[in-house]
Amino acid sequence: MNHLTKKFIIYSMIGILQIGFGAAVIEASPRDQRYQEREHGRDFERAWRERERKYDEQVRKEIERYQQEMRRHNESKWQERERERHYQKLRDIWEWRQREHQRAHNERLRKENELHEREMRQRQHESRREWQERQRWERNRHEREVREIQEQRQREKQREREHDARLRKENERHKREMQRRQHESEREWRERQEREQARHGREVREIAAFLIGTAIGSR
Repeated sequence: MNHLTKKFIIYSMIGILQIGFGAAVIEASPRDQRYQEREHGRDFERAWRERERKYDEQVRKEIERYQQEMRRHNESKWQERERERHYQKLRDIWEWRQREHQRAHNERLRKENELHEREMRQRQHESRREWQERQRWERNRHEREVREIQEQRQREKQREREHDARLRKENERHKREMQRRQHESEREWRERQEREQARHGREVREIAAFLIGTAIGSR
C-alpha cells in the first residue's frame, strides 16, 4: 500500500510539473516575443541613426574639400571641373545613403518573416487548441509589423524625393551663381564666389540636416 501510494504521489507530481512547464512556455511566449520585437526595433533604430550620422559626416567633409579647392584655384575651367566633381560626389553620397537604407529595410523584413515562420510552428507540450489560438495572435502581430515596416519605408522614400529635388535645385542655382557676370571685375567675381561657396555649403548641410531631423521626428 505504501509502495502504491508513493508511486501515485510521484506520478502526480510529474504530471503537475509537466502541465506547469507547458503553461509557463505558452504564457511566456507573447512576452518573449514582444521583448524580441523591442530589441530588434532598438537595434534597427541605432543602426539607422548611425547611417544618418555617416551621411551627414560625408556631406560635411565634401563641402570642406570643395571650398578649399575652390579657394586654391582661380582658373575658371578648373573651377568648372571641380564643381562638376563636387555635384557628382554629393550625388554618390546620396545614392550610398539610399542603398544602405533599402538594404536595412530588406533585412528587417527578412528577419520579421523568419520570426513569423518560427512562431507559427507548433511547440512541444502545446495542445492543438493552444497552438491555433497562438497562431491567430501571431498572424495579427505579423500583419501589423509588416504594415508598419512598409509604411515607414514609404514615408522615408517620400522624404528622399523631397531631398533629391531640393539638392538638385540648389546645385543648379550654385552653378549659375558661380559664373562670372557681365561688367563684373575679377575682384568682384572672386569675392562673390567666396560668399556663394559659403552659402552653398550652409544650404547643402541644411538640406541634409532637414532630412535627418524630419526623419527622426516621424519615427
